Amino acid sequence: MSLRLKNKKNFTFTSIVEILTKSGGNVYVELTNALSEVGVKVQSINTNEAANGELLIKIGVLVHDKNQLSTVKNKLASLKSVYEVK
Repeated sequence: MSLRLKNKKNFTFTSIVEILTKSGGNVYVELTNALSEVGVKVQSINTNEAANGELLIKIGVLVHDKNQLSTVKNKLASLKSVYEVK
């Protein structure tokens, strides 16, 4: 049995992106602006603060394919306040 999608543009999946960033400032504004620029929808967000003041933010984003996910990760990694993106 084979499954073919007629319109792949409408198909999305949720991917969790982990971001290590410094605390404070406009971190959330920068992140949401970056996600808006690449045109993805946010499905979930979870934040944990480490003892050293850094934040581990997990964001569930809806993407169409691996290329769009790579674009999202690259955009987030380019932000000044972001140390690492997984």
